[in-house]
Amino acid sequence: MPLPASFLPVQVGVAGLGRSGIYHVERIGLRDDCRVVALYDDCSTARDRAGVEAAPMYSRWDEFLADPHVELVLLATPPAHHAEPAIQALAAGKHVIVETPLGLNLAEADALIAAGDRAGRSVCVAHTRRWDDDFCTAQQALAGGELGRPLSMKFINWHYNPRARRESRDLGTQSQSAEEHSRLGPVDWRRHTQTGGGVLWEFGIHYFDQLLLLAGRLPLTVYGRVFPSESGEPFDDGFLAIVTFSDHLVAHVEVHRTAAAGLPTGWTIIGDRGSYAGFTQYTPTPEGEIVDVPLTRVSVDADDFYQEVIRHIHTGAPNPVPAAQARPVIALIEAVRRSARSGQVVPFEAEWSVSEIRIR
Repeated sequence: MPLPASFLPVQVGVAGLGRSGIYHVERIGLRDDCRVVALYDDCSTARDRAGVEAAPMYSRWDEFLADPHVELVLLATPPAHHAEPAIQALAAGKHVIVETPLGLNLAEADALIAAGDRAGRSVCVAHTRRWDDDFCTAQQALAGGELGRPLSMKFINWHYNPRARRESRDLGTQSQSAEEHSRLGPVDWRRHTQTGGGVLWEFGIHYFDQLLLLAGRLPLTVYGRVFPSESGEPFDDGFLAIVTFSDHLVAHVEVHRTAAAGLPTGWTIIGDRGSYAGFTQYTPTPEGEIVDVPLTRVSVDADDFYQEVIRHIHTGAPNPVPAAQARPVIALIEAVRRSARSGQVVPFEAEWSVSEIRIR
């Protein structure tokens, strides 16, 4: 007797065989609830380097989409090639997972959301940093009420990137050696903001997603600064964002990847009844003494993302990261850039339903 559809593994086609795509292929290969049945990349070098022989390999996009076995397309292509291929996959009747970012502007995000609605297919965004243990523990501490009304949130990640520091030191010599040119190809999307490169797209997209979930509401205003790469190439190596919300909540998010010594803080939250930092809750006693209580880390696994996507497709359970939730994150990045260009505080404008926020 055939198995019920809810017990059959979802058949996944992975498009884009760079670092991100191969990561997904490897993780899915460890699961029983889904399996890779097709692969796509239009670059022969990427196809050869992938070394995956367990599924058909396509070099043509139309042939990949025509594969009747593919139920779910996982797009791990460069960010500039997220929106249009996702829309085409939806039109072909496939569900879609889009690697972050959903799109490089709000117009792309809106077009993708509308395409999903038209096709009656799901669009899920791979915001897998929602499964970070520090974020989940901070989220649980807020939900428990012991911190009271949140007044301030801060996240700083100054991290060491040897390649970025090397490029900064080599400024004025040559921007790209022949060896690098051969390895990266004539155009590397990571080296240009317009194609999805830079810290705001790579890290800001995740930390802003976490911030909006922690705040549970949309921002009011944004002040931003963007620090360009000292190598002279058109991408950012750091950013600072001061984001205000209703009820007097202010957030500070800062990332830089050329620190001489890394200094990540994780989430620090100050409430009107207590504070949170580093998996520890700090609460004042009536006598004014501060008691620190270590919290049990929320046990999470980034692979739970796949589990929730599969459950959504099989049973109609909630989409773990619907495209509509990813839209305001892109709007926040746009606001940071707008503020950085003008040097002024700017209003935040984006639609988002607070009912879509899930507290774990």
